[in-house]
Amino acid sequence: MSSANGNLYMRRRVDGGSVNLLDAFVIPLLWGKFQAFHGFRSHITKPLFAHYAIYVEDLDAAKKFYDPVVKQLGLKLTHDYGEHGYYGYSRPEGFPAEFGIAKGKAGMNHFAFAVDSEEEVQKFYETALAAGGKDNGAPGLRTQYGPNYYAAFVYDPAGNNVEAVYSTCPNK
Repeated sequence: MSSANGNLYMRRRVDGGSVNLLDAFVIPLLWGKFQAFHGFRSHITKPLFAHYAIYVEDLDAAKKFYDPVVKQLGLKLTHDYGEHGYYGYSRPEGFPAEFGIAKGKAGMNHFAFAVDSEEEVQKFYETALAAGGKDNGAPGLRTQYGPNYYAAFVYDPAGNNVEAVYSTCPNK
């Protein structure tokens, strides 16, 4: 398989396809397993997303559904913050992307773009505000998520919580 095909799941998003669980998690997960089996690595060095969360009104029902579904995909529960309304799932071998379910208004989403520096977080924030986003957290260190978790948050015009994060913490 050529390197161009290895990046197919990212191109679909650029070409106008919507971000969904298949594109964001299933295809990269299967591609990684294929590469490991055949003994080669992709030119992709970092995922597009650091994490992605969906909001649900009934957190217990969502957890009951997602626990077996994501386990089948090779993910495990890595963040159990049920008392705060959040469960996060990641791959055991340390793949940095996390899928989460959070208590909130159904239909609102949260996703975090993985970036390479604090400067990129700042540029994301400034650009998003200039493009019509609304502030949801200026760039800064968020030690509640990890000792080296630097991020900024904005709401897009549809009300989705969009984040850019630079972090050396595992599973972020």
